[in-house]
Order: sequence, then structure tokens, then C-alpha cells
Amino acid sequence: ADDAIKIDAEAGGVTIAAGNDSLILDADGTDADALTVTSAGGMDVDIADGIDIFATDGDVKLEAGGSDNKVTIKGDQESGVAIHLDGNAAAGSTVDIDAGVLDIDATGAVSIDSAGGAISIGVTDHNGNINIGTDGTRTITIGENGEDDKTLAVHASAADIVLDAGSNDVAVTGGLAVSLNATVAGNVTITGNLDVNGDTTTIDSKN
Repeated sequence: ADDAIKIDAEAGGVTIAAGNDSLILDADGTDADALTVTSAGGMDVDIADGIDIFATDGDVKLEAGGSDNKVTIKGDQESGVAIHLDGNAAAGSTVDIDAGVLDIDATGAVSIDSAGGAISIGVTDHNGNINIGTDGTRTITIGENGEDDKTLAVHASAADIVLDAGSNDVAVTGGLAVSLNATVAGNVTITGNLDVNGDTTTIDSKN
């Protein structure tokens, strides 16, 4: 029955010590609250070695319920994996992160890889911009540099595609096919042959 044995100190604390041995709390009840720890204040657990929390069946929930509280998970490993989130029991296992604002900072490299599917960024129907490499001095590489078995598809059917290199050049090392009109506001220098195919060729020059 509930409260079959009750230890209560109305004034002062209660200390249970096991010396140089184990302290075991064993609840054989099968209710959801078979083992309950209730505190009107905080709870402090200090462990000299590792700690294991394992549920053979059922969810594990860690929550800071206050509107001004947070959950901190910190690993101090300095030369290897400091925090390991493992949600890879099967191909359909999902790690779901929901946030009002998601901010990821790393002092080293950041790598996002998929072994068996597409990597999608900005695929839902929202109108926010996607910024990549907008600050700092950096080289942005899309596709495997130097290989000829990759395809880059850029779609902007609602507006123009702007390639802005400032006072520098935009270098196209392969062929360039334009299916609609092309307008060049500056000078054009052609070092190779010029082949014009069409029903009408019009050249206007002020000189």
C-alpha cells in the first residue's frame, strides 16, 4: 500500500548513506509513478563517475517547464565526440528539432551529410531568404571541383538570376547555351570564332 513505510523529518534533513557500497532504490510497482521524487526546491545530483538513465520500454522526457528556463546539455570532451545524439536504430528513425530560432555555431568545420537521400534546405512554402556566405572572405564551392559528372540546376522562375562579381570577371569554362534573349550592357570580347545562326542578324553601332 502507499506509505506503508514513511520516513519524515519535519525539522532538519534526512541522510541515507551506504558507506563504501551501493544504495539501491527498488520499486516493484508497475504504475507510471512507481518511483517518484518530489522537491519543493531544486534537485542536485553529483556523480563522480558515469550516469546511466535507461528505459527498457517507454519515453524519456527532460523538460524545463518555466517560460524563462532552459535545458543545458554539455560535454567537456576536448579531443573527440563531446555530445552524441543517436537516432539511427533503423532507416526510418527520425531526429526532429523544432525551434523558434535555431542557431548553430562551431569553432571548426560543420558537415551535413546524407548517405541515402537528398539534403533539403528551404523546401517548405515560406518566403524567407536563404543566405550562404554573406560575410567574411571565403570561397563557396557547389559541386565537386574538377569533376565532370555533376549537374548544377538553378531555378528562379519568379525573378532574375544575378551573378555579381563586382569589377571581376564571371568565368564560364564550359559551353554556354542561352535559350531566350541575352542582353550585355558592357563590352564583349571574343577570342575564338563567332558563329551566328538565325533568320535575321542586326548589328547597331554608333561608330
